[in-house]
Amino acid sequence: MILHIRIAITCLLLLLISVYLNAQTTTWQRLYDGTSNFFDGGRDLTLADSDNIYLVGFTVPFQNIYKIWVLKIAPNGDTLWTREIGQNGSQGYACETSNDYGCVVTGSGNQAFMTKLNSNGGIEWTRYYGGGGVQCYDILRTLDGGYLCCGRIDLQHGYILKVDSSGILQWQRTFYSIGKAFRNVIIALDSGYVLSGYEYPATGNALATVTKINEFGELIWERSYPNGGGGWINTINNGYIVGGALYADSLKGRYGFLNLDPMGNIRYMRSFDSTNYMGSLRVISPNRYVMAFGTLVNMSLFGKVVLCDSLGTVLKTTVLPAPEFIELKSLLIANNGDILSIGIADFLTPQSDEDMYAVRFDSLLNTSPIVSIFPSNSPIVDEEFAIRNFPNPFNNSTLIEYELRKNSHIKFELYDLSGRLVEVLYEGFKIAGTHSFNYEIQNGECPSGVYVIKISSSTGLHRILKIVLIK
Repeated sequence: MILHIRIAITCLLLLLISVYLNAQTTTWQRLYDGTSNFFDGGRDLTLADSDNIYLVGFTVPFQNIYKIWVLKIAPNGDTLWTREIGQNGSQGYACETSNDYGCVVTGSGNQAFMTKLNSNGGIEWTRYYGGGGVQCYDILRTLDGGYLCCGRIDLQHGYILKVDSSGILQWQRTFYSIGKAFRNVIIALDSGYVLSGYEYPATGNALATVTKINEFGELIWERSYPNGGGGWINTINNGYIVGGALYADSLKGRYGFLNLDPMGNIRYMRSFDSTNYMGSLRVISPNRYVMAFGTLVNMSLFGKVVLCDSLGTVLKTTVLPAPEFIELKSLLIANNGDILSIGIADFLTPQSDEDMYAVRFDSLLNTSPIVSIFPSNSPIVDEEFAIRNFPNPFNNSTLIEYELRKNSHIKFELYDLSGRLVEVLYEGFKIAGTHSFNYEIQNGECPSGVYVIKISSSTGLHRILKIVLIK
């Protein structure tokens, strides 16, 4: 009898130890590098089976050819598998967990699309829905098992797309405007859906928007906010929290959130440090929010994640340093309360340029040092030219100086960190020697943040220059 009791106690202790160990958090920072060692980035993440995580973004396996990049990683950040999918030129912007713990991906391409992968990375279906210049920024699994995407079409009108669980189109809607986009979508408190976004009127500052639609995509109401804050929307018990850029003249360059009632009316607004840009906002509990920022420190863009209460009082801040930059794009709350974020980073590694970056914090925003993941046979490209700019960061214009080692046909292209080509700055023949030109931001829709100037030569070599625009 005593022996049986001892065995039972021992088994109970072992069970408690196992539960305790499994509940412990594993924190990390990781860089994930694609096959070309050139330009990779993360845009969104979602939960998979067994507390694994899907990461979605883009990679450039060939010169100037973007592909959607999907990774499945373990809770400790180790890679389980990776896939390059989609048409050439497409990028993954958003992902959602399916009912069977697969992953549904959407993003930017020649037309609207969705792709469903199973938990092993196999493609179950890919659907295309037409349109031109479509960028889907968010995807939501709906209560009927289908999916709803939102973004913009023709690069200027708001766009919403609803499909069933097999990706078959049910309806799509275009909200015509000038410079309108939906950035985020959630299930409404009562019925239908609520979307946050922005709109650029013909004159004046940009407006943040919150739009309520029914289950068929028909407009119920829409609110606009001159102060801004229309990037990421979350549900709270009696309303909504919307976070993003603040556009009013007195608040330009600042970021914050709006607390809205169920009809979209503002209860109050909170703003944060003007050296920040906001990458994402998530509600952890009714009185606990987490926000991902970028913040300028000694001319470099660092990642910053902030915990605050519902009134905007900062509870904890963690800064993520990098030699060049970290730009955080999305946040995820794990089943055990850990906080994950994904984005793009450059740690000045010799093997590659920008990489997909992911970080896992515990619930108090503690994490571990960076770990790089690179192929062992990564080549180091010989330099053909040197380039720099001043000032950097800059407000409106910056002087770009470059030195060619030999006569060459060169091309200067400006990209944002999603890989979207903003404009071609110069293309033509230059003799060996030192050259310079002044670049002035002409596109009024270019927000503050990190941009990439890609310089290509006729010999096939390239250089990358990171520039930081502060408005």
